Amino acid sequence: FAGYGDEDRDAYIQTLPLSPDQARAVEAGVVEQLSGPGHTYIYDHFFDNCTTRIRDVLDRATHGRLRAGTDAPFAQTFRAIAARGIVAFPWLRGLSDFVVGRTVDARPTLWQAMFYPDVLRAQIAVRFGVQPAVLKARAGAPYPTTGPSSVLRLLGLALVFALPLAVTRRRWAIAWATVWLGGWGLVL
Repeated sequence: FAGYGDEDRDAYIQTLPLSPDQARAVEAGVVEQLSGPGHTYIYDHFFDNCTTRIRDVLDRATHGRLRAGTDAPFAQTFRAIAARGIVAFPWLRGLSDFVVGRTVDARPTLWQAMFYPDVLRAQIAVRFGVQPAVLKARAGAPYPTTGPSSVLRLLGLALVFALPLAVTRRRWAIAWATVWLGGWGLVL
């Protein structure tokens, strides 16, 4: 919570209508996430992040109530959902267009889309009938929701890096490509 405050981020609370057994199951799931074998994990922005872990704990504790009926495709692609989080950083957004690949152009199911906190919060409101309450509102200007991508600038930069290959003799092209582009790949 302090970290969100330091970053001037919104923080919400949703009080869930759980039975005592369900509440204990959530508690046990959270304790396991914090201190059990799953307390360290290989972070995956779309499939295994802090939000999906909350989603999974809540779903297990409520015997599938959160997951029921979420196999339908979500309205946006993984890329479109994730772009909202980096829209203020055009270079990062442009770089993500090159780096993350075509997998993110797929439309997730509603269940998969709950990797994004806004989607999970909305689904909790729908399925448990509890609207989120703002604990701490951002003091600064709202985060932008749309913005430019630097894809064309990055493409131009890539062409500049590749230019030496066009003027190199054929027999040295592979060696030069390895050194030049490989070196820039390490830098990026």
